[in-house]
Amino acid sequence: TKHWEHLNKNEKFALAKAIKYFHLDIIGTNSYIKAQVCSGGIKLDEINLDTFESKKEKGLYFVGEILDVDGDCGGYNLSFAWISGMKCGKSL
Repeated sequence: TKHWEHLNKNEKFALAKAIKYFHLDIIGTNSYIKAQVCSGGIKLDEINLDTFESKKEKGLYFVGEILDVDGDCGGYNLSFAWISGMKCGKSL
């Protein structure tokens, strides 16, 4: 019920320690349908990262979430999708 500035040194240390060592046991996950991130996709070493063209099939390009790139929640996957698309488009 106290603000940080009203805690003494020991209370601040105890709070910081409690936050740092906070532990949760993960007991399960939701279904694949409800997943926010699914790993996998086309490996980055299979494409030219300057153009996003497949190294296996000339003229075939891959961008965005079909690639094996995982980003944190908060728009990072969308940002990668847009930026990889723009970079690929400029190379064409």
